[in-house]
Amino acid sequence: MKPQNHSMPCYTGSAVILAGGQGRRIGCDKKELVLAGEKIIDRLIRLLSAHFDEIIVSTNTAFERTGIICVEDTLGAGPLAGIYSALQCAASEYLYVTACDMPFISCAYIDQLAGCIATRSYDVAAARRPGGFIEPFNAFYRKTTLPLIREQLLRGEYKMGALLYKLEVCTLDLPNEREFFNINYQTDLSQAEELVHGHCNDN
Repeated sequence: MKPQNHSMPCYTGSAVILAGGQGRRIGCDKKELVLAGEKIIDRLIRLLSAHFDEIIVSTNTAFERTGIICVEDTLGAGPLAGIYSALQCAASEYLYVTACDMPFISCAYIDQLAGCIATRSYDVAAARRPGGFIEPFNAFYRKTTLPLIREQLLRGEYKMGALLYKLEVCTLDLPNEREFFNINYQTDLSQAEELVHGHCNDN
């Protein structure tokens, strides 16, 4: 998995969009969230399809898009269960993970993460905040993490942090808050509209 010029597809690999959340705080299925006239999940599929040759959507409700692989949770619940199911079916050794409420991911940062795992086989490549917190999304996970994820899910432990601190993680400094912005409330969606109008470049 070697980084390439941004004018061309960056990777031949797999990416998953986690879309299993019910969106109770925002009051709707997050797959239906619309930003700047486009569903966020479609925005993410469009962006990722230009840089990955396999796109997976992890969801337990109906979702169909041409060329997209949909998987349901096979064990446990929550984001960790979605990653587990997606890793099981992913064609590549590493799986890039994002969520359907994170509209501002960028190819430039994905490229930096891929650089970590191109030189050494880490379990995970992710961002670390100044206080030490490792961001579980906008990250790469290796298939070799499957047994440990399975053990944790079987114990009913669904917190991502409990997994990450057991793995060998290549961490980068958090590039900026915008790339990790996620939408949980209507106020977040309004803020995202302001951000997208102020920054038109998806890359």
